[in-house]
Order: sequence, then C-alpha cells, then structure tokens
Amino acid sequence: MSKKIIVSNTIYQLIGKLFTTVSTLLVTVFITRKLGAVTFGEFSIVLSYITPLFIICDFGVNAIVAKEFAKDKNAIYTHFKSALFLRIVISWGLIALGLSILPFTPYSLVVKTSILIGMLLVFTQAVFNGCNIIFQTNSSYKFATYAQIISSVLAVLLVSISINYHLGLLYIVGSFVLANLSLAFISYYTVRKYVTPRAKLVNFNYWKKTLTDSSPLGLALILNTFMVASDRLLLSFLATPTDVGIYSLAYKIFDGILVVPTFMMNSAYPFLVKKLTASSADFKLSLNRLVKTLFGLSILISVVIILSGRFAISFIWGIEMVSAYYPLAVLVSGLFT
Repeated sequence: MSKKIIVSNTIYQLIGKLFTTVSTLLVTVFITRKLGAVTFGEFSIVLSYITPLFIICDFGVNAIVAKEFAKDKNAIYTHFKSALFLRIVISWGLIALGLSILPFTPYSLVVKTSILIGMLLVFTQAVFNGCNIIFQTNSSYKFATYAQIISSVLAVLLVSISINYHLGLLYIVGSFVLANLSLAFISYYTVRKYVTPRAKLVNFNYWKKTLTDSSPLGLALILNTFMVASDRLLLSFLATPTDVGIYSLAYKIFDGILVVPTFMMNSAYPFLVKKLTASSADFKLSLNRLVKTLFGLSILISVVIILSGRFAISFIWGIEMVSAYYPLAVLVSGLFT
C-alpha cells in the first residue's frame, strides 16, 4: 500500500471536508444567532427529510464500480458514462418518492415548499458522488476538493445574503441548491473526458449486473440509513422545531467528527483491493495497521469532544443551543464501536 498516496488523498479529502464543515458551521451559527432556534429547527427538518434520500441514492454502486475500475482502468472509458447515468436515474426515482410522501407529512407550508426546492440536492449529490468514482479510482481527490471549496464558499456567501436580508427559509435552502449545482457541474467538468461518445449512456445489462452486485451493500445502506435517520425524522413529526434543531446540531458536529476515519478508509480502499488480489498476507497486514490507527484516533477524538464539547457549543452557537451537548456526548461514545 502506498502510504504517500493514501496520506495525500486523505489530506485532500480533509481539506474539502474542512471547507464543507466550516461552511455548514458558519451557516448554523448565522441561523441560530440571527434567526433563532426555531428557524434553525425548520432548516434541520428540511435537511432531515432530504438527507436520507441522497444517502440511499448510492445503493453501494460506488463501491462496486470503483472496485471494477481499480482492477481494469480501461473499463472507465466503457462503463463510467453508464454508471454515472445510473446514479442520476436512481436520484430521479428517489426524488419522485420523496415528493409523493411529502403531502402526507405534518410540516408547515414553508417547510414543505423548502423541501420541494431542496429535493434538487438529491440530484446534485448523485452527480458529485458519481464523479467521485473517478476521483477514488485514480486517487485524485484533489479535484473533488477544488469543487467542494468553490461550492462551500458560494454557499456561505448566498446564505449570508439571505440571512442578512431576512429572506427566510426558502432562500436559505435555495442558496444550498445553487451552491450544490456548482459542485455537480465542476465535478462533471473535471471528469468529462471519461464520458466518451462511444460508450453507452443506457446499458441495461451493465445496470443489472451492477445493481445485482451492489444489492447486499445497498440493502445494508438502506437499513443503516433508516436506523440513523429515523430518530431525526421521528423528532420532526413529534417534537417542536427547536428540539429538532438542538438534536440536529449535535448530529452535525458528530458527522464532522467522522471525517478522518471515513476519508482514511476511502483513500485506502483501492489499495486494499489491489493487496487482496496480489497477496492475502499483505492485505491482512495492511488492514490490521489501518484498524489500529482508526481505533487510536477514535479514543483521542472522543476524549477531546467529551471534555470540551459543552464549552464549544455555548461559545460558537450560543447558550440557547448548549443542550446539544448531551446528545453529542451519547453519539461520540459510539466511536469506540
């Protein structure tokens, strides 16, 4: 396993995630301090409804296709175009599903309209994550990072304008959509050379094979998504927007904490596949080292957050949101598992 490549790609991913995390941090600070906990709660409800859809949209396709491309680079030119369009088709289906359920939810008209606008995020994430297949296979996460930096800066600028002019929730969500459209466009522009004219856009045989191979991962992803997102969705149905906002803030912080282990695994995955193909002993040795490193990081991160989380939340988001520390402490304790 090339440690230099893994480290460099992990750093690039961390930089990209740093920008997205900081931009999200700034947005949450702007909303909680200028518009209050209720508006932040409504914003959290919108994201809680949409986020499971673009997580499910992956359905394990990236892992299967990235594994295929890592073994045969020529397959990129013949199958990437169809794989990307498959991701887009899945996103369209999930958008239709989300919109069909929306009228039966107990949300306010403003929240429902914001969700309607925000559904475009499912499409933009499908394009970005589809392009990530190339970034992962070629170990070129720097291009994904550039796209994330630009979209993050744009999101902060547009949201800050919406908040300063008190334009409301619809414009805040619309700002995120515009920023993510730029993310999708830049990502696609970067990998466009792999979308060759001779490759099929719709390849039902390839789609069938890919979905069949990815179905175990996809079903596990769906179950995991419902397990993870069900708490926030239930809160959005049963609790006040303020309660949803407090819990969502805790979860956003927790999601940011998971950056390092997640991206280390993303960077290591193509090399682990090659190691497994070449030598079982080398694969086990590399995997063992990686697991030990991740376990040590989980202990360090958990201790730091538990000791400093309460002060950090109060200082950044204000005393009104300090209750988010308690669900955060519970979530962080799960890092050890």
